[in-house]
Amino acid sequence: FANDDSLLFWALRNSKPDAYDIVSFLLDEGTDCTVRSKTGLTPLHVLLGRKNWNLAATISLAKRLTDGGADVNTLDKKNISAIQWIINHGVYTEEQLAPLYPICVQPIPDCADR
Repeated sequence: FANDDSLLFWALRNSKPDAYDIVSFLLDEGTDCTVRSKTGLTPLHVLLGRKNWNLAATISLAKRLTDGGADVNTLDKKNISAIQWIINHGVYTEEQLAPLYPICVQPIPDCADR
């Protein structure tokens, strides 16, 4: 695969409608949700950076990725978090994106006890 990325990254970057089913299958098979690309992207970054979103499927996969260990606070090499990908998307309203916020906005562990 390009840039030595895993099959999960390839599936997440696929713009065809069945890409969500492929990602779901990979997660069912135990794919590692904590992998990072050479540029520091996580599966959440790639999912939320997609140009063609199926909002319901995106919410479902984001939940599955975080349940599988994906850290929403991970920054890529440009210091961009998953939530910033959502904010930069600019296609959906706040109401439409609201179900993603509890998934993608979590306290940073060191700051939670302060």
